[in-house]
Amino acid sequence: MRPLEWDVRFGSGVPALDADHREFLSLHNGLLEARGHGRGHRVLHQVLEQLIAWAEVHQAREEAMFAASGYPAAERHRAEHARLLASARDLRQRHALDLERLTRAVLSLFDFWWKRHIMEHDLEFGRFLAAGPPGRTAAPAPAGEPAATAGTRA
Repeated sequence: MRPLEWDVRFGSGVPALDADHREFLSLHNGLLEARGHGRGHRVLHQVLEQLIAWAEVHQAREEAMFAASGYPAAERHRAEHARLLASARDLRQRHALDLERLTRAVLSLFDFWWKRHIMEHDLEFGRFLAAGPPGRTAAPAPAGEPAATAGTRA
C-alpha cells in the first residue's frame, strides 16, 4: 500500500469537508508509516479510535449539510455512512477480542512455563546441582560468573 496524497482533484468545494478528508488521509498515512516502521500493531487501536471519532464528527457535519441543502441522495449516503462506521466499530471490537485472546494465550504460556518447566525441570536441575555428583564440591558457575571456590556453594 502507498500513502494517499491530497490533490485538488479530490476537493468537494466545501472547505470543511475537504479539511475532514485531508485529516482522513493523515490517519491512513500515519498507520501506513507506523506499519512500515514495524509499529503498526502498536498504534492500531489508537488509529481505530481516531477513525471512529473522525467519522462521527465528519458524518454528522455532512448529514447536517444534507438536511440543510435538500440533497436528494441523502438517505443512500447516510446508509453508506452507517455501514462504514459499523465496519470501523466491528474492527475495533474484533481487535479488542483478538488482544484478549492473545493475552490469554500469553498467560497460558506463562502458566505452562512456570508449572511445567521452572517448577519441574529447573528445580530438578537445582536439586541435581545441590546434591552434586561424587567428587564435586561446588556447583559450576553460571556463564559469565566466577567459579565458586572449593567447599562453597554457588
